[in-house]
Amino acid sequence: MNGKQADLSPEAWCKAVRFYQNALGSTPQPARDWIVLTEIENQKRLVSMLTTLTKKLGASPNASLQSPAAPKVFDYAEVVRQRIRPLIVWDGTVVHGETVVEVHCTSSGNLESAKIVRASSDARWDSAALSAVRRADPMPLDETGQARKSFLITLRPGL
Repeated sequence: MNGKQADLSPEAWCKAVRFYQNALGSTPQPARDWIVLTEIENQKRLVSMLTTLTKKLGASPNASLQSPAAPKVFDYAEVVRQRIRPLIVWDGTVVHGETVVEVHCTSSGNLESAKIVRASSDARWDSAALSAVRRADPMPLDETGQARKSFLITLRPGL
């Protein structure tokens, strides 16, 4: 199938063929051509409109039932991680542990304290992670324009 025929379902195509066969068989030849041509143009317009509508609805099957897109969630921990990662100075091998650092800062982002609350199995990595957190001072601001006063940040080697 190709062209407009491909846009129709098998049931719609059979119905259209029956319609044209009936129209062709019951109409005298001179009038038949004009009637058939007019109906073909009407059917083309209808199929075009239905195809466009189906494609729009097909893009989202339950478009009328869907709620608006959820607002993007602000991930403050990820923003902080992106600030700290380039500041990590560490040349060791990748370990499978992670270091969790507790950070306290002012609302403007100035670092008040940072300490390791859960160490990895590599003391050198822990030291490098903590040093990077301290070098990241001041901390980035959140969606309200202030830094979080207290938060935990998880850092993993190689990520």
